[in-house]
Amino acid sequence: MDFVRTRILPACVLAVLVFLQYRLWVEPGGVMAMFRLKRQVTTEQASNQSLRERNEALRQEVLALQQDAGAIESRARSDLGMIRRGETFYHERSERSERSEKNENSAE
Repeated sequence: MDFVRTRILPACVLAVLVFLQYRLWVEPGGVMAMFRLKRQVTTEQASNQSLRERNEALRQEVLALQQDAGAIESRARSDLGMIRRGETFYHERSERSERSEKNENSAE
């Protein structure tokens, strides 16, 4: 009886504790998985925040286009290069672009 109390019982308790600690730390659903999930949640929250900001900017742009004809014209001019009837369009070329064209032509 004394042998069971001093040797076997503590060994069984130790084995159960090791088994439970293993399950707690290593197995799926354990502490390591929780830390991994917390990191993923943080990453996704940051991604969601940037998408919310982008959606808000797009919402503001849509409202501006719906309410202001000048915004539509500005968008058409900048994105599509549109001009009004009777307007003259002048394209100003920089020295850099002229030099790069000369270099391309001389290379051919």
